[in-house]
Amino acid sequence: MELIKLFILFAVMMVMLMALKKPLWMGALAAIAVAAAIYGIHPYAAGKLALGAIAERNTVEILSVIYLVSFLQVMMQRKGAIVRAERAMARLFRSRRAIIIFAPIFMGLMPAPNAVVLSAPIVNSTAGDDLSIGEKTFLTSYFRHIPESALPFYPGLLLALNVTGLSAGKFLIYILPLSALSILFCYFTTVRKVSRGSGPEPEGDGGAGRGEALIEMLLALWPIMALIAAVLFGGFNTAVSIFAGCVIMFILYRFPLAELWPVARAAFQPSLISGMALVMVLKDMIASTGVIGVLPEMFAGLPAPLYLIYAVVTFVCGMTGLGNAAIAVLYPVAFAAVPGAGIPLLILLMSFSHSAAQLSPTHICLEIAVNYFKSDFRGLILKTIPVSLFYCCAAVLYYLALTTAGVC
Repeated sequence: MELIKLFILFAVMMVMLMALKKPLWMGALAAIAVAAAIYGIHPYAAGKLALGAIAERNTVEILSVIYLVSFLQVMMQRKGAIVRAERAMARLFRSRRAIIIFAPIFMGLMPAPNAVVLSAPIVNSTAGDDLSIGEKTFLTSYFRHIPESALPFYPGLLLALNVTGLSAGKFLIYILPLSALSILFCYFTTVRKVSRGSGPEPEGDGGAGRGEALIEMLLALWPIMALIAAVLFGGFNTAVSIFAGCVIMFILYRFPLAELWPVARAAFQPSLISGMALVMVLKDMIASTGVIGVLPEMFAGLPAPLYLIYAVVTFVCGMTGLGNAAIAVLYPVAFAAVPGAGIPLLILLMSFSHSAAQLSPTHICLEIAVNYFKSDFRGLILKTIPVSLFYCCAAVLYYLALTTAGVC
């Protein structure tokens, strides 16, 4: 019954986003109303949960980051930094295909929900008419999340490493082959449609060396580089770092005060802000029912090995926006139940969690990508399903190979 309730909530959001093509905030609001009804949550309790979810430090920080990254993007676009970075990448990689792959991956190093908008203009202009709007949306969104699936700087993976006590370095080394496989899959199915060539670049500078191109790219993207260093290696808070970066950039680029309000207004996207806030409310409401704790028992009777059962449960939780909650509640149980659990099981579970997130209607990054390219959620999901299924199947085979090789 609990699983059916989760699927009902998932179906409500998918219908709203894919069939009716409504924005995320409408889908989340509808799911919240249905959740309160099927779980029997009193309106007063639901309101209290909602206020608590919105007031949580995590929610406030995420909403702040979404706005501040948009603010940073608007400033960089007004100063031509994105265009200069694109042209530098064209000379550095000398391949339009490489730019489409590595621009989102590079921007994805910054742990911000809407880092996707920093690489979207580059992917859009580099691909030109060779890719459809839907394909550009998919590639930008999927490649942006490659670092999130592998680097131990993101909340979900940090929590998983903390819960299991496993080595972050060892996880990174062993997850890289799976990340490379997913990139190759996207390359042969989509990126290869882009014609060969170095892409757009200004006339007369085609002979510039790659060293000069690298320096030009770093100078154009210095705010992003500084933020990545501050957050990933300096241990600074993401929201605070981006705010400081915006202030410094505003001063160094000598923006007149008269432009402060136009930039602030252009950066504000109420649909995205409200959508993320309501998603956090929905996640807290579902988590408060204790459904995660009973899911393993529901799958226990299936004629499947334990590692696969826990992987499936992880996938279900990820699809409904409960990925991090599942890590905290489910992973300790999984590692106690599966014989010889270690790095292979962690890679398997995190791979399923990652794949589910790329299909989840609660994933705010998908809404941001769709919003930027003016595409549709249904098209993004349909293009993501093949690579997510491939990734999950590859993860199972990789798990068996690692355990057979005695990796722990």
